[in-house]
Amino acid sequence: DYLRCSFMSLGYNLDSHLLSKIGFSNARLSFTVKDLFTVSKYNGIDPTLMGNFGYPNSRKYTISLNVGF
Repeated sequence: DYLRCSFMSLGYNLDSHLLSKIGFSNARLSFTVKDLFTVSKYNGIDPTLMGNFGYPNSRKYTISLNVGF
């Protein structure tokens, strides 16, 4: 048995009043993490590998900015 957080995303819509001063109609800033953590009593590298040799999933970070004109 294990608990895994495989995907998490946080986003923020920027204030449209401030954006209109620089010529944008809207903007969204977001941060995403893939394979954030795994909690397990298993002593191996990754409980999903079931004893097979392999590398664990590595964390992947993404920051994005979407703008509209």
